[in-house]
Amino acid sequence: MQQAPPVAASDAPPAQATASSPAPQALPPTAPTAPRARPMDATARPGSLERYYSTVNTRDTVVCCAPNKVCVVYVRPDHDCFGDGRRVASITFADRLASAQISGKRKRGAAEVAPDEKVLTIACDDGAQYQLRPGVRGRVLELGARLTHSDLSTRAGYVLILQSSAKEVARLLGEEEAPR
Repeated sequence: MQQAPPVAASDAPPAQATASSPAPQALPPTAPTAPRARPMDATARPGSLERYYSTVNTRDTVVCCAPNKVCVVYVRPDHDCFGDGRRVASITFADRLASAQISGKRKRGAAEVAPDEKVLTIACDDGAQYQLRPGVRGRVLELGARLTHSDLSTRAGYVLILQSSAKEVARLLGEEEAPR
């Protein structure tokens, strides 16, 4: 029977290390992470939203346009429905949008909306009601149906997701010509 060749300390797995091998090194402490800012905080460091989306403030909403012309519509954080300690009690979409049945890869049945069309009614706890307009023309791909007050006041709660045209996004962003 042959004997196995002796194993050098440097070749030995950690469980078989000899007494002459140095103690395992502890991992260096990680740097503390910076506290995350509120999603709509203007002083927040740029993230993926600022990097990949062009953001435009309209009268009622904030519209974030992706390079593929998909626009995500949020309620402006300084909208009157959040002022004077108001809380959002209920949200009602226009009947035409709520009843649309979207299907397929090409989103058949998606409702068209105009920039000045009233698409959403926000009712506050003090009885005030506010009509929201999207600020951009497009086909509605998705409604933010389950929205609460805390969702609306952050970017966690979008109102609409729209598929717009290059011409409409260029108009919204104030560009001369649609990018190619």
